[in-house]
Amino acid sequence: MSRKFRYRRTSEIKMTNEARVLRRLRLDSGTKIKEVAKVIGKSEAYIRHIEHGRLDVPSKDMIKRILSVYGATYRIYSAKCKVDCAEDPYMELKNMIHKIPAEKIPLVLSLVRSVLCR
Repeated sequence: MSRKFRYRRTSEIKMTNEARVLRRLRLDSGTKIKEVAKVIGKSEAYIRHIEHGRLDVPSKDMIKRILSVYGATYRIYSAKCKVDCAEDPYMELKNMIHKIPAEKIPLVLSLVRSVLCR
């Protein structure tokens, strides 16, 4: 008997415009992940994984359910997805850190320390 997965979580991060827009709409509405998860009947991790690019963006119906919590419409969402949505600086830095080769980490650490100690 084979088991069918509805979605797959991965350690690989693929940030899409759609994921960035969902996160931005949530932050702009002042809604907490816990509230969204409770209303749509999913876990907090599910929402977090979508927003951070570890899960594919869900179906249109699920997106509409999420957007209703934010007080946004699918029309607003799709319009914002067409415009290149910039990644917030914190997430951009976090994603860059994962790409640093092991041999370059001491160099990057010394650079960061020198910037922070100014």
